[in-house]
Amino acid sequence: MEKVPREALDPPSQIFIGPGHLVNRYPVRNGKLLNFVAFAERAGWMEEGWSIPADKRELAAEFSGWTALLGDAAHPILPYLGQGAVLAIEDAVLLGRAFAGSEDIAQALARYEGARVGRARFVVERSSMQAPRFQSADPDSFHHDVPVDEALGLFDYNPGTVPV
Repeated sequence: MEKVPREALDPPSQIFIGPGHLVNRYPVRNGKLLNFVAFAERAGWMEEGWSIPADKRELAAEFSGWTALLGDAAHPILPYLGQGAVLAIEDAVLLGRAFAGSEDIAQALARYEGARVGRARFVVERSSMQAPRFQSADPDSFHHDVPVDEALGLFDYNPGTVPV
């Protein structure tokens, strides 16, 4: 776990899905180790088993077409602000803009990440803050004293004009 940047583990468990491929990662042993499992669809069995090791070169070659995460794969969100699909669309716009204004893939991905981290974290955190309000054991306790939607400025964000 000490080799993985802390921000890469937020949330602690994630699944990443792509055509014919799946990556699942989650902490084990009380957060001391990170289990990383990669699945790739194959035409036939090469070797039978559930724990067939692969070296880093094989893994990198198998997933070489993967570049960046978008939407819930990058930032899973609770539904209380209705922003899940919005974030995915914003991600796509910013990723496209980052590639259009960059000289190589590494630069584009760095620009994309830099443009998205703050916005995505803000929306995910604000949506999580709504859970106690919407799932309270006492529905009469719901009050409109916590900013949502327009009061948070969610609709003021324009992925076509923010700096990338």
